[in-house]
Amino acid sequence: MAAQSPNNRTADGRLTSEQPVLLVPGSHFFTACAPLSAGTAERELPGLAALALEADSPFAEEQLARGYYAVRTAGGLVVFAALRRKFVAQQEPWAQAGFVVPDFATWLPRVETASGIVVLETPEAVTALEFAPGSPLPRRIVSRPVPTEPGGEDGMALTRERVLTQIEPGGRRVRRYRLNAVRCTVKGRRFQINWELQEGSAAKPEPVVLTAAQLWAMDVRDPAFLRQKRRDFQWNHRAWGALVGLGVAAALLVVAEFALLGVRLLNAAREARVEAQTPAARRAEADSDIVARLAGYIDRKPQPLELLGAVNDVRPRSIYFTKVSVDGGLQMVIDGATSSLAEVNEFEAALRRVPAVAAVEVKNTRAREGGGTFQLMLSFRAGAALAPQTASQSPTRPTP
Repeated sequence: MAAQSPNNRTADGRLTSEQPVLLVPGSHFFTACAPLSAGTAERELPGLAALALEADSPFAEEQLARGYYAVRTAGGLVVFAALRRKFVAQQEPWAQAGFVVPDFATWLPRVETASGIVVLETPEAVTALEFAPGSPLPRRIVSRPVPTEPGGEDGMALTRERVLTQIEPGGRRVRRYRLNAVRCTVKGRRFQINWELQEGSAAKPEPVVLTAAQLWAMDVRDPAFLRQKRRDFQWNHRAWGALVGLGVAAALLVVAEFALLGVRLLNAAREARVEAQTPAARRAEADSDIVARLAGYIDRKPQPLELLGAVNDVRPRSIYFTKVSVDGGLQMVIDGATSSLAEVNEFEAALRRVPAVAAVEVKNTRAREGGGTFQLMLSFRAGAALAPQTASQSPTRPTP
């Protein structure tokens, strides 16, 4: 189950019931780590994350709630995913949250440089991240849920032991961090996740600060929903900036408001006249458009049936058309079938002798039992005279 704690704090210290960053227990996710080539572009990261996940996941991409975090300067990528059906009951709180990310993913932007093991504890799950010397990203992530029985500190300690057994510390340094009751503090467009050191140092750790761009990449909701959410997020920030500017401008405009009142009344009367004339203008515009289209259709020469008639006049009886399409008025594509493929070459030669035909190309010839199929690409000369269609021959018939 996703973490539902409303403990988030704004920049001025006020608690808020909103969820700017909703943390999902890491025990739901499996992870994969992959290297990145030097100079990898930002736009290539989603595709590389999908490839890394595809190599390690037995599930189809559309079944997964997934995200990633990348450090391009260090050439590393961490991908995480969980089965989407696990979170069906969480869709409503997910939709209302600003971002939805695994709890352990919020630690990754710290870019650890010290080797050892970092243990992250929440009331829902305990996660261990194993760091190699000099590596900014973990080479292994193990997470387990905290059992309900025993719960509290006993359950968390039992889960921590299980996780460390999987990692096998082997004498390496282990640092424990626990999520603060106030999980997230929002400062402008930056989001501070409050992990507190439990043991190993008397110094207070630096807070983990994430940008909106990092959180969008780590967000595990549906990609289509995220695209819309991201557009709304960007628009809201632009609108807020515009609103502040408008507030300053409004203070200056109050002085001139009375002078503008007469102009507003005049504009209102003018708009009323325009609206009264709008129906008539729309009808005139529609009528003009219909007349222009009819005139263009009548004047356009040659007509598609005339082009087809010129082709059909030289068609051998063993050949019939299955599909005809016209492009740009002078280009025609014909799909045909025949009981004798030899007559396709004769048909091509006959078409080249037609004065109105500028070019002929036979493509996609395929032999089959009793004949075969082919495709004709025809170009006609503009303004060339076309013979009338022969009534005794049918240009098309359905494929038997």
